[in-house]
Amino acid sequence: MTYAKTLAWLDEVAKVGSKLGLSRTFELLNIMKNPQNRLKFVHIAGTNGKGSVAACIARVLYEAGYKTGLYTSPHLVKINERFNVDGADIEDDVFAELITGVREAALKMGEEASQFEILTAAAFEYFYNSGCDIVVLETGLGGRLDSTNVISMPEAEVITTIDMDHVNELGDTIEEIAAEKAGIIKEKTDVVIDGRNSRVMQLFKDICTQRGCMLHISRPDEIENLKTGINFTEFDYKGIKGIKLQLLGLYQPGNAALAIDALNVLAQKGFKITDDIIKKGLLNVRWHARFEFLSKDPYFIIDGSHNPAGVRETLKSFKVYFPGKKIRFILGILSDKNINEIINDIKNYACEIAVITPPSERACNADEMIGIIKNICDIKTAAFYAISDAVRYMISTAVSDDIICATGSLYSAGEIKHQFELAVQNL
Repeated sequence: MTYAKTLAWLDEVAKVGSKLGLSRTFELLNIMKNPQNRLKFVHIAGTNGKGSVAACIARVLYEAGYKTGLYTSPHLVKINERFNVDGADIEDDVFAELITGVREAALKMGEEASQFEILTAAAFEYFYNSGCDIVVLETGLGGRLDSTNVISMPEAEVITTIDMDHVNELGDTIEEIAAEKAGIIKEKTDVVIDGRNSRVMQLFKDICTQRGCMLHISRPDEIENLKTGINFTEFDYKGIKGIKLQLLGLYQPGNAALAIDALNVLAQKGFKITDDIIKKGLLNVRWHARFEFLSKDPYFIIDGSHNPAGVRETLKSFKVYFPGKKIRFILGILSDKNINEIINDIKNYACEIAVITPPSERACNADEMIGIIKNICDIKTAAFYAISDAVRYMISTAVSDDIICATGSLYSAGEIKHQFELAVQNL
């Protein structure tokens, strides 16, 4: 298939919908001769911070000289972003050839595979063919029944912060959600848990004890000498002095600390990772749409926070970086999120909200969201039926010290970024 036909076929497959469970992925990989069994992994689950932690770990491994695969979702602009080796996304022609091969295998299955199952199997094949020394593997949804959970013995399992999200699929209590995320934990492996998970830490401890695992807990309270601003973040952690991040947001030092602890586990297993390599990797890591400044005159920030806990962390950053300032929001949220809670959180920070509909079949319609907002607060609000219109409106009406924040869903982030670039070119 050509690249265009490959994308069209994947769109058709997407109509099958999301399917939790491992049987189809196992069946597909068996037909493909199980490339995942010939790879090493760091497996990452959690509610918030998975992508940032994965990017940090992958960049440090690359700086240490290891050929490193990185599998993440969703993508922002192109689906190729999900298949990354040493910082480079898969080329269009290679992607088309790869998916064509997986499609042939999928046609031999007894039950139709979902798009995510196809992509996960393709990722394993791509990373194996690329000769990756190690793969940083992010779960898609949950953990226990996520397609990525077909791997056997990862070098480490990493669990980021847990909060209420995907309650229809994972459970309606934080303990149930944590247990689903903990489903990636295999017997007698090294498990690294974000220390901010105090509400469910005992659950993780019990599971690790039951499965004979070595538990490592990050210590965000041991982050010292923190200096943060809109240009950089610097801190010390567990004896490593002067760690610098270009990733912004008050939540990123905690994510970096978790990544450091996971990397130290790998170092104990023989990976050649020094403190200097960790510092170099963290300085060079990039991860788009996480408190990312697109401009500073006016301030235009894009942040993919998509649940109440994530949005609250983003708002904390605004409170520190821009004390006392009100925010003009571009807001689009999926319908299965707690929209009321998100609106209640942002209402005290917002002076205006431009409402959009994210490009997802799960999106909350802009008109419906306007109704929700008006029931909660009387902030100036308008619906925009094209993301381009919302972005152009915000830029054309901005003064130099305005703060514009696009948030609520990663599904909107890529298009917002693209439309921002077009709008700036046409000023």
